[in-house]
Amino acid sequence: LEAAASLILKHPSVSITSIAADFGYSASNFTSAFCSQYGFSPSECRGGKTPGPGSRQKSDMVDRILNFRASGQIDSMSGFTGRISEREMPEMFLYYRRKLGPYCDLQNEWKRFFCESRPLLPADTEAVFCGMTYSDPLVSDPSRCLYDLCISVPEPRLVPYHHLDAGSYLIYHYSGHIHNLWEEYNNFLSFYIPYVKPGIWSRTCLEFYYPDYRPAHVTLDICLKL
Repeated sequence: LEAAASLILKHPSVSITSIAADFGYSASNFTSAFCSQYGFSPSECRGGKTPGPGSRQKSDMVDRILNFRASGQIDSMSGFTGRISEREMPEMFLYYRRKLGPYCDLQNEWKRFFCESRPLLPADTEAVFCGMTYSDPLVSDPSRCLYDLCISVPEPRLVPYHHLDAGSYLIYHYSGHIHNLWEEYNNFLSFYIPYVKPGIWSRTCLEFYYPDYRPAHVTLDICLKL
């Protein structure tokens, strides 16, 4: 229901009936389940009402989404130029550690994971670090946001692990202050995807990290499988 709420809010060109069907609901059953869970209807969600606790940051982002839907314009749309690409990704095995909680707390989690997981690889192997986001803070309670910190391993001998099939991915590149990552995610998933690539969506986003030694900065690719 959280994933469906995210789609309803961000993808106005996709009907609520179609979203309900994608998650195995009839239209009437979906409305009943949605109202029972959140206390308001899917149509109200499309109008900007969101589940979970409110915040100024969340309210401001919902306002941006609704304003963009009405006008079709956003100041940062030109920022996509040169930052979107498509890439073939190889098959990968990812050893991971799961984290439940606010995404704003992940910086310290990553520092620990970097130090603890790198020795798992042979000394001559380049480390590839990847994050997997499952939750949308616009509709999920921050305390229940789900995230996996991952490192690519040569073979699935370490558990738990994810197996990623080879395939084509849409890539959004970001390099900058970590506090702006929330806005960058929404620029990609709330503005670019619904209006330029409306047929693409996933409950999981991949983040591939590059070395960045500036304090409180990150360089990464946000990836959606095509």
